[in-house]
Amino acid sequence: MEGKDLTQIKGVGKKTAEKLQASGYETVEKIATAREDELRKIGLAQNEVKGIITSAKGLYGVAKERKGSFWSFG
Repeated sequence: MEGKDLTQIKGVGKKTAEKLQASGYETVEKIATAREDELRKIGLAQNEVKGIITSAKGLYGVAKERKGSFWSFG
């Protein structure tokens, strides 16, 4: 899962996805590996950042487990 559709991350709607992409967070992987303070710097609220990162990690982890199988997203 290259993760270009950021709205699949729980807590990320169209506007938040646009804000993330404009700041260089263009994939689920980049968000999953981001630090909370980095996402707060781009204007996301502290209470939403943790949930977004947790959700992205879950999506990214599933994709990593499935990579190479017939379930592969990439």
